Amino acid sequence: MRLPRFTTIRLMVLVAVVGLVLATGIGVNRLWQRRPAYVRLALKHNWREQELRYAVSEGREFRSSVAATPARIAEMRRLAEHEATLAHKYLHAARYPWLPVSPDPPEPK
Repeated sequence: MRLPRFTTIRLMVLVAVVGLVLATGIGVNRLWQRRPAYVRLALKHNWREQELRYAVSEGREFRSSVAATPARIAEMRRLAEHEATLAHKYLHAARYPWLPVSPDPPEPK
């Protein structure tokens, strides 16, 4: 049986196929690296939201035993909502790592 000829066109096709396989592998690897980073960010924001909500329910300052003023409690509620939004955003990004992630909005004042 005769071996196929190794022509320039076949070599070009082979190089293109190898390039596509390598590019696909690199892309998939990047996606798998993004997912854990987004999960960590989601957990961080979720933890902070829970801490803020607990402080509000106790009527005290965040990470302190000092009683909070009503204005400070309202501010902590807004911060908790902000953290919940960020946690949801990063959970979505972890689930769909190929989609772009918008920049974080500024913290409410």
